[in-house]
Order: sequence, then structure tokens, then C-alpha cells
Amino acid sequence: MHSIPGRCETSGEPEIVLTKNKSKGGVDTMDQMAYASTEKTKTWLLVVLFNIIDLSTYATRVIRQARLSEHKLLHDDNLQLSSLRLQENWHSSRCEGEHLTQPSISPSNRTSPLF
Repeated sequence: MHSIPGRCETSGEPEIVLTKNKSKGGVDTMDQMAYASTEKTKTWLLVVLFNIIDLSTYATRVIRQARLSEHKLLHDDNLQLSSLRLQENWHSSRCEGEHLTQPSISPSNRTSPLF
């Protein structure tokens, strides 16, 4: 058989697709790991908000994995840590009153060097 120019001989895929797959590994990984939270709502504004949250949690996981290469961080653990970090300012501003006490903000029974 003859080979078609611009196609891989073994798989038959165009070379442009193979080149894209080699160079865009992070994008494919992010697409696979993103939560499907956009399927839970039909309001476009909430879809955009959930997409921003999904992308930012993935970005924080990548940064934390790079900083702590020996510490394996699961996606759910990353979501929990991110939500706790986002709540810290809110909790501290709510607890400035004299009658309120500061709640404990720490992951349940997990020790992490991220805080």
C-alpha cells in the first residue's frame, strides 16, 4: 500500500493531530480531571462560575504538586484545602466581634505542610 503524506503509517492519524497530542499534555490532563459541575446547572452564569472554580482548583493542584513533589495530593484533598484557604478571610472577618470565637480551620485528621 502507499502511504499518504502527512499521516502516521501505524495509526493512520494526521501528523498534525499527533504533534498536538505530544505538545498539549497538560490541556488534555486538565480536561480529563475537571469536574463535570457544568452538567448540574443550566444557568449560563453558574456554568461560567463553576468552570472558573474548576480551572482554579486544577491550577492550585499543579502548583502544589510542583512545590511538594514528595507529597501526593489527591484532587479531593486539594479541593478541601482550597476551600479552607478561601474561607480563612471570611471567618476572621466574621469573628472580629467580641461575642464570637475563631473557628478552627484545619483539614480533618490530615497533616499537610501547605498551611
